[in-house]
Amino acid sequence: HDLRTPLTVIKGYSELLSKNQLQSVEDRTRAYERVNSEIVRMENLIHDLLLLAELGETSRPIFQEVNLTELLTAYIHDFSTLSPDRLIDEEVDPGIMIEGSIEHLRRLIQNIFNNITRHTPVDALVKITLTQKNKKVLLVIEDGGQGLPPDGYRDGITALNRFNASRSVHTGGSGLGLSIIAAIVSEHGGTLNLRKSDLGGLAVEIYL
Repeated sequence: HDLRTPLTVIKGYSELLSKNQLQSVEDRTRAYERVNSEIVRMENLIHDLLLLAELGETSRPIFQEVNLTELLTAYIHDFSTLSPDRLIDEEVDPGIMIEGSIEHLRRLIQNIFNNITRHTPVDALVKITLTQKNKKVLLVIEDGGQGLPPDGYRDGITALNRFNASRSVHTGGSGLGLSIIAAIVSEHGGTLNLRKSDLGGLAVEIYL
């Protein structure tokens, strides 16, 4: 359904444009904008489906020693630069090293921040915590947005599990961001917990 819908829109506008049935410049401009936005939706969905398929393969990617502190700090810097109106509270322990796929860990962190950008007000508070106790690493990223629907705070997130598919229509996302996060955490032998944040929104807890 999510692939057919944008294809239908693209096909419809393409036929109108090819038959010169949109006379005004305004109508043609709107048609091109709709076609481009639906192409972006399809690209995002296909990209996320391919990643989920890759994560579902039996062969594990090559793991290496990853400095999770440095990786997370770089993304925090990018996030704060691109979201200057946000107040970001961070508590990141230095020198936390784990074994993992650096590309998939990058995507994990990126997806969490993308979800915050797409689904919370531009000035919503964000709190980021990375700590280590013995061999347990805990990453918590929480926000002051609206959070998930009531049934979203649960364990056992699976591939293709979508929490609010309607939001992806307006944000350009595929609705599979949390499924990808769950698959990457599982790939690394960790556990994922979603809970209501004390800030009012969603708290993503990842144990590695």
